[in-house]
Amino acid sequence: MGSCLVKAEKATQPSTSTSTTRPTSP
Repeated sequence: MGSCLVKAEKATQPSTSTSTTRPTSP
């Protein structure tokens, strides 16, 4: 479920996603 959350985060806030595992993931 972590992957889904990360993807959703990037879609909304790619800049803030830096805290996640891969902010530059496709």
